[in-house]
Amino acid sequence: DHGHGTHASGIMLAHGNNGKGVAGVAYGPNIRLAMAKGCGNTIIGYLCWSPDIADGIMWLADKGAAAINLSLGGESASSAEQAALQYAAARNVLPVCAAGNDSGSVDWPAAFPECMAVSSTGWNDALASYSSFGPEVEVAAPGGEILHPDALDMILSTWLDGGYAYMAGTSMATPQVTGLAGLLHA
Repeated sequence: DHGHGTHASGIMLAHGNNGKGVAGVAYGPNIRLAMAKGCGNTIIGYLCWSPDIADGIMWLADKGAAAINLSLGGESASSAEQAALQYAAARNVLPVCAAGNDSGSVDWPAAFPECMAVSSTGWNDALASYSSFGPEVEVAAPGGEILHPDALDMILSTWLDGGYAYMAGTSMATPQVTGLAGLLHA
């Protein structure tokens, strides 16, 4: 609907060595991508429903996912999401969750112990200016910075209709970790 999921997917799995665009962290014959949409596009922006997110997590776990990328988050905990994360963990699935972009405490679901919470680093390998942080965070990965209007300090990835776009955020750092998890699992 809006490119966010396409961008995250490209960071994880865009095909490389094909003379086009970008290469994802984990592309290859033994890596597959399954999509479950938990957020819709509305007139007021992104709208995420905890039951839809929970259903998506359980569906992916049932489909045999090794890792699940959750480039989303909010300010309140959801018991449905936590139950789904527990369901996934019981099936040896690694949920990788974006810590958030408000320079403060870690968002949900990343704050749940079942998630591997991911903060974002900029090009200097320091915590990005926007990245949430806290004791729940287990790893940080490149997510870009928002410093220049030319976007050269952001992450380039796939976009709608076969295009490419620059973005920055923990939503860009998280698929770097999920891609690596998938590559290691394969």
